[in-house]
Amino acid sequence: MKRWCLRLLISVVVVSGLIPLTAGASWACSCAGSLLTESQEFRSIAAKAPNVYVADVVGRTGGPRVDPNGFVGPGTYRYELRVVRSLKGQASGTRYATTSTQGSACGVVIDERRPILVYNEQLSLCGGSTQERVQQRAAIVRAAVRGEPVTHVVARGEWLWQIARAELAVQSRDVRAPSPAAVQRAVRRLYALNRAAIGLQPDRLEVGTRLRVPRLV
Repeated sequence: MKRWCLRLLISVVVVSGLIPLTAGASWACSCAGSLLTESQEFRSIAAKAPNVYVADVVGRTGGPRVDPNGFVGPGTYRYELRVVRSLKGQASGTRYATTSTQGSACGVVIDERRPILVYNEQLSLCGGSTQERVQQRAAIVRAAVRGEPVTHVVARGEWLWQIARAELAVQSRDVRAPSPAAVQRAVRRLYALNRAAIGLQPDRLEVGTRLRVPRLV
């Protein structure tokens, strides 16, 4: 899987990411797709999340809510997690993560038999954890935290400044667009590291060229 979508909640939500329950209310979960590659997505997570760790799922409590009239609506599941490996931050021992009980409220189903990579303990269908390709994605996070270079394969129509700008956005905690001066510095670093692969004309990149991308922020 070359691309992985970290989907943003665009229905009405609270800051925690969980949709509140109101008797009789109807909620729908909708998430916007991301064009980032798996590598870019998890390097972005490594830059922005305070804690990222791999854990085993120990157990679950909670469930749907029932109001006095008997209406059953989305409640909260609370998962008990045992940290197996901390990739960023100081996570250790037992931790807890919560999610809505219903998919219509962006609740996510956690398979208690499989390891989980957690980067936000408010879990939703739109993000917070993954149980797919956990070891591969953990390796991406670990490399990003260590500042190890990654490989970018040039796609059709890409320019060096576009790659530099995208990488700055991925690697930075700042949600604002990188400044022109920062992009220019990143371009110089990318070209210096990849001069042999790029050649003497940095404004012309051959499709398929493999570029080494270091930490730029």
